[in-house]
Amino acid sequence: MKRSLWITPLLILLLAVGYPLSASADADWTPTVQTAFDKLTAGSDSLAAGRLKTRYQEFVRERDREKSADADIKAVRYRADELRIAVNKRMKERDAAKLAALDKQLAELKTKRQPLFDAYTRLNQQLSLARSLKSKPAIAVAKAQADALKIPAQLAREEIRRKEAEVKKAKDERTAHLKKVRAVLAENDSLALKLKAERSAATAAGKIVTAENKVFSAAVRKADAAGALASLTRLASGERDAAAAKLRVLELERKSLAVVERAAALLPAQ
Repeated sequence: MKRSLWITPLLILLLAVGYPLSASADADWTPTVQTAFDKLTAGSDSLAAGRLKTRYQEFVRERDREKSADADIKAVRYRADELRIAVNKRMKERDAAKLAALDKQLAELKTKRQPLFDAYTRLNQQLSLARSLKSKPAIAVAKAQADALKIPAQLAREEIRRKEAEVKKAKDERTAHLKKVRAVLAENDSLALKLKAERSAATAAGKIVTAENKVFSAAVRKADAAGALASLTRLASGERDAAAAKLRVLELERKSLAVVERAAALLPAQ
């Protein structure tokens, strides 16, 4: 179908819904280029003017899609970065108070029981000395005293071992839980590679648009309607590619955020 058959109805529809036709409002061109484009469309015949305006609308539409994607990407990335910081903080603080309390209890228990262990050790040393001297009275006294502390010393050691087991269990549970969190966060590694590729694609498309804008600017300054139309067509195509790449980036950024949200769900604020 020839474009001339549908350009006019499309322009009428665009005017009816209030879509701007002047480049000055939406295309981000310099005032000089905007003015030159408006003069070019005004001075062209109706067919050429219609084609220029139609291509312009395509260009603006794709530019708007790109800008919208940029804004959404920024918002999603900000939320993900903010949440990632919170997750890292929660990981460091996970059971920190509980473990500190258990470590303190263990240290205090060891300090409390140390005099008993020291006394039991001294009595056994005295018993050994008495046996080396072969003094039956000294052996009897030392053995009785050592035997009196044997059970309390054993019980104290068992008490310490239980507390050590409690500390180890708590630390192992923390380590296992954080391992699960890290496993979830690791899902972003593959997404990061995809994001890098799509960002590169968006950057490449943006460079094409930037370069083509120079070609377009030169064409409108020369009042070259055909050159401007061809350049606008390439600009619309370039913006379409850029917008598509940005939307793919946005999709990946949302997936990345979802990963961090799942990790955060495993670490509720304490």
